[in-house]
Amino acid sequence: MSDTRQRIIAAALGLMAERGMSGVTMSAVAESAGVARQTLYNHFPSVEDIAAAALEAHRIDIGDDLRMMLGTYDNPADQLAHLVRHVAASAAHHAPLPMFRDGLSAEVRATLAEHDDAMRSVIAEVLRNGKGSGDFRTDLDPDRDAHLVQAMLQRVSEIAVDAPD
Repeated sequence: MSDTRQRIIAAALGLMAERGMSGVTMSAVAESAGVARQTLYNHFPSVEDIAAAALEAHRIDIGDDLRMMLGTYDNPADQLAHLVRHVAASAAHHAPLPMFRDGLSAEVRATLAEHDDAMRSVIAEVLRNGKGSGDFRTDLDPDRDAHLVQAMLQRVSEIAVDAPD
C-alpha cells in the first residue's frame, strides 16, 4: 500500500474516532492527510471506501500474520495473552473500525462480519489447541467460547481507545 493511501486511511480513522463516521467529510480527510482533494479522490471515491480499505488492510493483518505471530509462542495460554496485548496495542494506536459499524453500508458491514469471522477462527484455533494440549479445561467449547473471547477483546479495544496508556 502506498504511503499516500496509508496517510489517507490513518487520517480518516483518526477523524472517525473523533467525530464518528457521519461527521467525516472528504475535505476534512484531505486536510488531515495533507493531500489535495483531487489526490484523495484519485485514491478513494468516498469516506466509506476509505473505511472499507482500512477494514480490508486490517483483515489481512489479522489473518496469516497473526497466526504466524502466535506461532512464536510455545503454548496456547501465551498465545491468548499475546492476542489480548496485540488487540489492546492496536486499538490504542488507532480506533478499531468495528467501532464505526453504524455508519457503514450493508456491504461494508458484511465485510466487517467476514473480518469478525476470521478473528474468531484464530481465537477458536488457539482454544482448540489449548484444549488438546491440556492447557485449557476439557469442557471448553472452542467455537462457542471463541465468541466470548472475541466479545471480551472488543471491550479491551474500547477501553484501550479511551485510555491508551
